[in-house]
Amino acid sequence: MDGPPAARSCRGPARFLAPLPRADYGSRAFVAVRDTAGTGLRAKWTRDRVKTVLEMGAYVRKLHEYDGSGIRITYDAVRCIHAAECVKGLPTVFDTTRRPWIDADGASPDEVAAVIRKCPTGALHFERLDGGEPETPATTNEITVGADGPLFVSGDLELMDAERRVFTRETRAALCRCGASNDKPWCDGSHSEAGFRAAADLGDSRPNPRQESSPGPLRIRLRPNGPLLLEGPFAIGPAEPEGTVEGIGCALCRCGASDNKPWCDGSHNRVGFQADDPSAS
Repeated sequence: MDGPPAARSCRGPARFLAPLPRADYGSRAFVAVRDTAGTGLRAKWTRDRVKTVLEMGAYVRKLHEYDGSGIRITYDAVRCIHAAECVKGLPTVFDTTRRPWIDADGASPDEVAAVIRKCPTGALHFERLDGGEPETPATTNEITVGADGPLFVSGDLELMDAERRVFTRETRAALCRCGASNDKPWCDGSHSEAGFRAAADLGDSRPNPRQESSPGPLRIRLRPNGPLLLEGPFAIGPAEPEGTVEGIGCALCRCGASDNKPWCDGSHNRVGFQADDPSAS
């Protein structure tokens, strides 16, 4: 198991993960409020203050922080789906049999940063404390269609609510496409329990073509109870590069019912798909 068990989340327009005892994590826990600039504000807040922020509709998550002499690691337990890139890549730092399970001084800051960049879900991030190279988005936006699983997205990502307001910025994410996640739009591993089946291919459809190879953010808008609406340059395909195509806009299924996966075909209306999405308000 890659990391400690996830805390349960309170339902609402945002997510606050109720704290577990310190011994379970061995880390300093803090609340991260993502404002429209994508800034993470660290604070140890009382439950009453957190409740107030939730009622305002802010996008709130509980993260766990591990400091080393040259690097700070943050971990979002709910977004971890146990891809195990961390424990396989750097077991001296990431060891699930140990408490705390992360030792930020178990390898050099450069080694730690390199492994965290491989985390496909964005559950792990880092902040350099030694003046080293900070975490930056990849130069291209890429979407990998996972077989029987989520959409793995990387690059300069802006996730937007239905009103086109950015509620968080990311460099890596695993987005649910089975419709069963309890933490939409993020994948929480529910596709396995739900028995979701979908090939890692693009079928016969294609995204809106790109006119030129220009850089820029990939904006991912959450249509209420509907698909992921993509705007901006990206490449999408299976893990094998020969099946990848470039595009600048499309609608991707996230209800799990489309007959033309990964593309939306309107099946969310037929199946009554519901998504309690985050909001930037």
